[in-house]
Amino acid sequence: MMLETAFVLLTGLAIRKNWQRDKLTKEEELMFHEALANLRGPSAVEGFRKLAEGLRKFNKPTYAAILDRRADYLDAPEADKKTREAIFQRAMASTKPEGIRQVASWFRYHTATGVARTLEDHAKAVEEGRFPPKPQDESAAVPSRTATNAEPEAPAPAPEPPSA
Repeated sequence: MMLETAFVLLTGLAIRKNWQRDKLTKEEELMFHEALANLRGPSAVEGFRKLAEGLRKFNKPTYAAILDRRADYLDAPEADKKTREAIFQRAMASTKPEGIRQVASWFRYHTATGVARTLEDHAKAVEEGRFPPKPQDESAAVPSRTATNAEPEAPAPAPEPPSA
């Protein structure tokens, strides 16, 4: 009986320790969010990697993995960046909200939250019927079938010659 009780207590302590393992303090959380929001430019990749390494040392592997993902996203080869841009443009031209949301989910996973938000807004616009945008003057934009089959108008009468 005593052995089972000790086992349960030790298991409970291990679970509790792992539960709090990935929890950030207020300062760490502020640093994490500030880094994601403000690190830009050529030094951003190095900054994300150093911050991830520090979080890993303090036993915060989930947050370290997010920062590593962000660094990998920014440090991708030029061909990958062009492919991502093409995927984004294709999703923005799409009229299928579910597909747009899947692309947005991929971008969000890779920490491109601004791109993901833009795509989610676009998916919502498609669902609400605001995309594709309708021309302001539909009669001028799309010629009607009756107008193209109608008789051509008679030319305007020639002006009278001036009297001498």
